[in-house]
Amino acid sequence: MADMDTFDPLSPEITGSSSNATSKRTKVIDELLETEKAYQKDMSLLKSIYYDGAMNAGLSKADVRHLFSNLTEIVEFEKTFVTLLEHSYEQDSVGSSFRETMRAIDSIYSEYCKRHEDAVLKLQELEMQPEIQAFLNECKEKIQGKTTSWDLGSLLIKPVQRVLKYPLLLREILSLTPPTHVDHDDLSAAVKEIQEVADNINEIKRRKDIVEKIVGDKKKTDISIDVAHLYVGFLANDIKNRHGINKRFTRRAQKFKQVTGFAVEPTHDIVFEALLLKFEEQQELVRQLARDVQGWVRHVKIGFENLQQLACSMESLYGSWGGVRVKSLNGISDFSRMASYMSTNLSRELDNDVRGFVYSRIDDFLKVFENPTQVIHKRALKMIDYDRVRDMKSKGDVPDKALQESADAYISINGQLVDELPKFFSLTAKYFDILTGGLALVQLKFYGLMQREWIKLVEQNLGMKAAKSFKAIIAHHMDELDKVEDVTNRIAILHRNKYASSTRSNSSTSSMILKQRSKDLYSPRMASDSDLGGTSSPSPQFLSASTATTTTTSPNPMVGNLIDLENDDGPVPTPKDFDCIVLYDFEMDEDDRLDVKRGTILRVSQDEDYLDQDWWYATTTDDFRSGWVPINYCKKL
Repeated sequence: MADMDTFDPLSPEITGSSSNATSKRTKVIDELLETEKAYQKDMSLLKSIYYDGAMNAGLSKADVRHLFSNLTEIVEFEKTFVTLLEHSYEQDSVGSSFRETMRAIDSIYSEYCKRHEDAVLKLQELEMQPEIQAFLNECKEKIQGKTTSWDLGSLLIKPVQRVLKYPLLLREILSLTPPTHVDHDDLSAAVKEIQEVADNINEIKRRKDIVEKIVGDKKKTDISIDVAHLYVGFLANDIKNRHGINKRFTRRAQKFKQVTGFAVEPTHDIVFEALLLKFEEQQELVRQLARDVQGWVRHVKIGFENLQQLACSMESLYGSWGGVRVKSLNGISDFSRMASYMSTNLSRELDNDVRGFVYSRIDDFLKVFENPTQVIHKRALKMIDYDRVRDMKSKGDVPDKALQESADAYISINGQLVDELPKFFSLTAKYFDILTGGLALVQLKFYGLMQREWIKLVEQNLGMKAAKSFKAIIAHHMDELDKVEDVTNRIAILHRNKYASSTRSNSSTSSMILKQRSKDLYSPRMASDSDLGGTSSPSPQFLSASTATTTTTSPNPMVGNLIDLENDDGPVPTPKDFDCIVLYDFEMDEDDRLDVKRGTILRVSQDEDYLDQDWWYATTTDDFRSGWVPINYCKKL
């Protein structure tokens, strides 16, 4: 009994305290639900009155996006979230509803809060325009009595205020929820997660401020300058310049230490490095597009010039030929006028369209890379400070405040780039599609105009029927062109570097024999028999050399008496050999062809059994290279 006496019944004060806590908890949850409904109503009002009417008031799509950011996502989210809260209110499980939607809250509100300051600045800018101010005043009258807000600015701030109030409300509900409550664990987790969302929003804001400071695009207001401020500014700039020199020096020293191994390895972020590679590739892709467009325009103009030259040549040719009919001459004149029109008018119109719809957009496209480039450059500098701090801490040293702040800035800048660059690439990809679409329209217009001129020419000379289909004309033209091509291919002078050798049934045998013969005759020895006091007449043994080479299967008593020309001195020509001079440069990428320049002296070797009507087998007299050359490229001396 004594043990039981130790458990006294609960006092009225404690019981009342527990009841009071439950009552407070209910009131806080009521407040959460009611304020959420009021907030949803305000967001719907903001969309229906301001957002929906903005386009009709003269605001551009960019201005609307700048002002309202992702307001439509917030409105849609609130419809679902309020319904979920009402259900959780009945089940007394508010924590679970927040946990279910936490990811959406983080994504939607982080995006909105990040853009809110820009929206306020854009609103201040738009309010300076009379027609926009009139629209805002009209909307202000419409919302009177429907909300506690008084204008657009006070409505735009509400999402920021709401998301930052969630941690306070949930924390208070958790403090009033007993550990045994079914929703306690979810509430505890929700408090932690919503605080992470709030911290993430603050971090995003801090990163954004750092980036804006880097690119110098942050707008400032209420600036007053007097003499004192100017003097202080000069002093500040002087100190800043000295500090900048010191920073550059220490960063170079840190890079030198990293290269030489006296400092920690440079920081590597694989994700950022992959994004940086894509960042550079996108810029190069557009620059290459600009070069390709320039090349296309240049080739179009060259084609027009060639067409005009052809027309002039045809006029000269047929105009000097007395047997040409007047109708044919008129057709040639029409063709000449069309070629002239294309070369002048169409070329000029193409230039204007390319400059207006392609080059200007390419320039604008490349400009959007300028600010990210500045941030990327600043990241590289801050990373050196970050590595320096790591190095100092690894040695037990403490970095100064400025260096630590610079290292911390690296983390913020790097995080901002990793978050923002994928979104940037998504937008630039759409921009690139617009670029190529503009180019396609320019080309479509150009080819349409050019086709119109050709159809007009055909109608004037061949009639409407011919103008509707060019297939028969093209087929006939190709048949006739094949005949012309066959004739022109026989004109060797037109194909110096692309000369195609005629088929020779014995060319390989002839080439081998003459090559061997040339090798025997023109081995690289410049001392002649006359230099040694001998004669230059051919010996009987040499004249039988060809016979010996062709009868190697049977013994020949003369073979053993042949002179070894590889060890002899000087070339020993035959009576049938002769010299020639090269008239034109001849280059051909084949093993048995001889590449020679104009003016080169050749010794031609001929064999009566293997004469060729188009080619000579020759050897250069200076460096003793041998091969085939076209006969019409040479002149006998």
